[in-house]
Amino acid sequence: MTLRFNRRVLPLKPDIVILLDGANDLRHFRPEKFKGELALFASSARKHNIQAVLCSYPFIDAENKRRATNEKYIELNQTIKDFAKENNIPFLDLHALVTASGSNFLPDGHPNARGNVVISQAIFSFLTRNNFFRPKTIDNVPKL
Repeated sequence: MTLRFNRRVLPLKPDIVILLDGANDLRHFRPEKFKGELALFASSARKHNIQAVLCSYPFIDAENKRRATNEKYIELNQTIKDFAKENNIPFLDLHALVTASGSNFLPDGHPNARGNVVISQAIFSFLTRNNFFRPKTIDNVPKL
């Protein structure tokens, strides 16, 4: 995570970085190691005057077909939420928002078209509501 951030993101000199881990990140998830990675990411963002925003992983198998995987997602999301609170980093609970809006995922856990719209609108609303930027217009944002 930090290596990718330092190599690919820092050269772009962003004002805001939204960190949203995915299912592939879960394969090697170990809470303490992950917290260490989050700490390095947060430290690098602060050092470069970049506002970090952490998001929960949006997909958890509602039918519980993959119980062990669900438990890891739940633990991952709690780890992210706790880290954000402990380090005063804004946190967006995408899981709660996406789950409340209905079926938005393909069987493999990736968002479908509607899921992508829900996620992008949630991020846009969160950034606007928290005064990270003030858009001139939102006429071109698709409605659900």
